[in-house]
Amino acid sequence: MPTAKVAFAIFFGETMRAYILPAFRLTSRFRCVQCGMNYMTESDDSGADSKIYNIDSVTVSEKPIRDPESTRERILDAALSVFSHKGYHDARLDEIVAESRTSKGSIYFHFPNKERLFLALVEKFADLLERRITEAIDQHTSPMAKVEAALEACLETFGRYRRPAKVMLVHAAGLGNIFEEKRLEINERFARLIHVYLDEAVAAGEIEAGDTDVIAYAWMGSIYHLTIRWVYSGEPAPARIVRTLVPTLLHSVNYRLGPERLPSAGHSAKAKQS
Repeated sequence: MPTAKVAFAIFFGETMRAYILPAFRLTSRFRCVQCGMNYMTESDDSGADSKIYNIDSVTVSEKPIRDPESTRERILDAALSVFSHKGYHDARLDEIVAESRTSKGSIYFHFPNKERLFLALVEKFADLLERRITEAIDQHTSPMAKVEAALEACLETFGRYRRPAKVMLVHAAGLGNIFEEKRLEINERFARLIHVYLDEAVAAGEIEAGDTDVIAYAWMGSIYHLTIRWVYSGEPAPARIVRTLVPTLLHSVNYRLGPERLPSAGHSAKAKQS
């Protein structure tokens, strides 16, 4: 039969866990009145992932460390899997909880609702896309070489990350104003980038003057359309898109390409045979 002190400690600990601190990652220390050892308890917001540690026998380096950024990334990775398979409307937070091995409390700590979680996923991929394009551009000095590098980096990134591309280009469409605004914002970001370097190419005499604003948006439309087709059907393959579309777009502004870069029926036939 427990002593009055032990009974009170159990009652107080359960009350704190159940009523006072349910929304936080709980950590508490206590000393056992019977054995005299020091302990630390840790549990998530649901209490399902509870652990107890004997502090006297565990070194500091062995104690668990919770990294909020790591948890956020796990949630985003799980959300990517669920959204890409089920779409926005059919995806449930419970599925993301199970996939990420976290809790609803952890998700709501980082993202107030499913909408914000989805937008964070779209923004994460857009940042990756911009980073890859910027890295490719930085390796060149000629404006048209930068344009060419930007187009190739954009298409290659879409090709490498099929699930994020599907979320950004397919599932984000038609979900209301907030999603459409985010999608248009990302489209604007990359179209402006192409627009700037096309203007520089005109100033450098690399291409003839033209409506570079319309050209930039037309190019982005071509990229999006082919990427969406590939996301759904698997065709045309990303390498084929890069090999054919990039020279075609550059040729549309009368940029002089070597004959080896121009798309041809013979080249396509060879690619299919290989």
